Amino acid sequence: MRLIDNKTAFLLLLSQAASNSRKDILYGDSLEMVKKTVPDFLGNGPFPDIYLEFPLSGEPFLDISLTAVFDDTSETAYITSPLAKDTDRMMEYLRASYLKYPEVGGGFEIDTGSSVPTAAAVHFQPREHTELAGGFCEAVGEPQYAQLYEEMAGRLKDSWNPSFFGLFRGRSILPLRVGGYLVQNEIKCCIANP
Repeated sequence: MRLIDNKTAFLLLLSQAASNSRKDILYGDSLEMVKKTVPDFLGNGPFPDIYLEFPLSGEPFLDISLTAVFDDTSETAYITSPLAKDTDRMMEYLRASYLKYPEVGGGFEIDTGSSVPTAAAVHFQPREHTELAGGFCEAVGEPQYAQLYEEMAGRLKDSWNPSFFGLFRGRSILPLRVGGYLVQNEIKCCIANP
């Protein structure tokens, strides 16, 4: 059996999502930019986790969230996109973190909704290992955001369980995004009183 490469697999995924007349509704005019931009992030190792992000209202477009996947033989410098410049240290840090804590992950956010792509944002999912945030932020040249994340994780630990954060490198307004998950008691409260 012949295996397909990551680029071919990704293009098949896009085609599948676009079938049954969904192409224009989901992608708008961004599909060509996605095909041109994203394959350089896929590498030749294990296929990354990919999330296709669509707006729920307004003009349709597609952004991509891509989490690198490592195994025992993965090379760290396989991202060839110029939009991922200066992330070699980040990839090394992700791989080292993954080898110690397999639940930890990270990768890139690729804005393909505009006609001129910008530098890829980066994300890190330390989960409960918030102490790893400092090393990640240092690796991407943004050490000042580690303390902000760690402080927020400390404040929210009893209700939200912060799990990941993203850094929009070079963006002066709102460069740090934090995501997390509600703990069971908070979920019950929200269900009881939406």
